[in-house]
Amino acid sequence: LSDTMFFASYDKTNNRAGIVSIPRDLWVEIPGRGEGKINAANAYGEENGAGEGPKLATQIVEQIFGKKIHYYLRVDFVAFEEIVDEIGGVDVNVTRTFSDNQFPTEDYGTQTISFEAGMQHMDGATALRFARSRHGSNGEGSDFARSARQQKIFAAVREKLFSKTTLLSPSTVGKIMKTVQKHIATNLSTLELIALAKDFRALDSKSITNHVLIPGENEPLYETMSGGAYVILPKAD
Repeated sequence: LSDTMFFASYDKTNNRAGIVSIPRDLWVEIPGRGEGKINAANAYGEENGAGEGPKLATQIVEQIFGKKIHYYLRVDFVAFEEIVDEIGGVDVNVTRTFSDNQFPTEDYGTQTISFEAGMQHMDGATALRFARSRHGSNGEGSDFARSARQQKIFAAVREKLFSKTTLLSPSTVGKIMKTVQKHIATNLSTLELIALAKDFRALDSKSITNHVLIPGENEPLYETMSGGAYVILPKAD
């Protein structure tokens, strides 16, 4: 299942970008499978063949937003941890102190993780835990709080990845490229990735708009149950 899904749009002419976090529990029509949660799209696609998961997920997100999606990137947990470590970790401002006593372990158990409010330096494993936590205390137990944390991580990684310290280190760039080749699936060519990296490096953080899709009175989505499962649906069908 997809742990996280972003829909990103880049306006090259005006040098600005927008990033929308898509709720994993969004109830959608999955071609060939009927209705289901959007985070299952990648898994269903992979059943049709290796590399088909991102294509199916892309098709569904295109239908939701009514926009043509030209490119996709699928990043696994190993890539996330390795890239954060390879750039020397990231600095993230933790909004509020919280603990999560249901964080999953690799052997299908649980453990307790905690974060203190304030600026924190995180290595790859810590950043992944911060981004994945779903059962945190102090208002951090929802997927929507989690999406906001993920966008913070995304911004911190972007800033460090395109810093002079990273780009002027051939060994660091070489390690990152090896990680990309091994753990990231994309329909972007190497030349397109390099061109996009150059554009994103020049992109000011103030030119990036972040939005988290959430249910609520003044939001486009609402929460309900379907077949005993918690799901999210659009108010306007």
